[in-house]
Amino acid sequence: MPDGTHLTHEQSNAQHDAQRIVAAVAESHLTLANAPRGAAAAVDPAGSIMASWGRNATPHTVFRIASMTKSFTAALVLMLRDAGDLSLDTPIASLAPECGSIIGPGSDPAAITLRRLLTMSSGLATDDAWADRHLDATDDDLDGWVRSGLTFAHPTGTEFEYSNLGYALIGRVVHRVTGQRIQALVRDLLLKPLSMSHTAWSPDDFPPGTDVASGVHPVGNELVAEEPLADGVVAPMGGLWSCTADLCRWMAILSSAFSDSPLDAPISPRSRREMQQLHRETVVRRLTANDGSSRIAEGGYAMGLTTYVDERYGRIVTHSGGLPGYGSNMRWVPGGVGVVALANITYAPMWHAGAALLDALGVAGLTGRSTPGVAVALAESAERLAALLGSWNDEAAHALFADNVLADISASLRQAEAERRLSFGETTGSESASVVAIESHGAAAATVTVIAKNTLHRIRFELAPISPVQIQKYDWL
Repeated sequence: MPDGTHLTHEQSNAQHDAQRIVAAVAESHLTLANAPRGAAAAVDPAGSIMASWGRNATPHTVFRIASMTKSFTAALVLMLRDAGDLSLDTPIASLAPECGSIIGPGSDPAAITLRRLLTMSSGLATDDAWADRHLDATDDDLDGWVRSGLTFAHPTGTEFEYSNLGYALIGRVVHRVTGQRIQALVRDLLLKPLSMSHTAWSPDDFPPGTDVASGVHPVGNELVAEEPLADGVVAPMGGLWSCTADLCRWMAILSSAFSDSPLDAPISPRSRREMQQLHRETVVRRLTANDGSSRIAEGGYAMGLTTYVDERYGRIVTHSGGLPGYGSNMRWVPGGVGVVALANITYAPMWHAGAALLDALGVAGLTGRSTPGVAVALAESAERLAALLGSWNDEAAHALFADNVLADISASLRQAEAERRLSFGETTGSESASVVAIESHGAAAATVTVIAKNTLHRIRFELAPISPVQIQKYDWL
């Protein structure tokens, strides 16, 4: 956490609010889950931990993070793709011949590729209950399953179907292509360069004295110790152990790919953004917040992550994890704040805890994203548009607008509308309308707020896709 002596009064208050919120929300959800140990944290876009909380835990207490592991597996595959070691669209049978017998249903089945496995589009049947008990499976086990035939829920490439076995197959393909297990590559190419020293595939890999939260399982009114399964061939889907401090680092690495200054990482910002894009849609969800309000969330699976559009906060990226003995969730606003919640009880519903944490921070105004700055072309176009609307000039209009604008609505009608809306008369000067703020929507569209005669007006405009820069459309809001 930043040194409080270097914070402004406003920053100090925000940090205090975040700490209070994280502690209160996490405590309530850990109580509901009946978890004896747990931890939660929030991280800002620059990678600084805003707040952390623990029940019998510190930011470096290690929990098994289950399916949150998939984001690391996906990142590693994209790094290998970027290095030219493999293609996401090559049939896996060409990369790992023993996978040649894995064929989806139907008369003309699509090939199973790494892209389809990464995005839960292979059609392989959902297997959470089964896979969670096979993390320690061997290569021989996997070969036997493949030889015996795999079960499909849908034709390959047609529907979302969550498959842990699909991520085990990704591990096998990477092993065949590189000669190394994906676990070793994640460790050497991601975890070590990012100094994630409390993230590993086995508790035995941590330094002596590391606090590892032992998983428990409810049996009646008792909590019984849950012996964790060892690292194995299915582990690329959910075998990692980590802590809130390391996961805050990981969330910030991914989230910052949408900012002007992405954090340094072995995986490129471009590939980090690709990981967080919607690739396979799922069902629409209705979310209910702690305050009882509800809203629609629509999205689906990305690559090792899920993403959806929240009516309140816009795009959210997240992934949960659940195993016998553990439950976890991480989520963030791309370019903004991230939260993580971990617990040491079987399938603890930390998805709800993560959503509640982000909701509560949002109500306090603490989830603001770090959006890219307004492009020069947008800023200049906004100034020219404000000047034109404040003092119409046909020559300036023809220079500013693409040829469709005055063909759609004539210059005389557009001038009349501007004068009516801005209450301008013949005496209006060129300084009568000035830009107050510009909100960009990417690099080619924006909403500009202008002030004229002490009244604010908002206008959304879009740039044409050609040069020189011209406006193809504008609307009064």
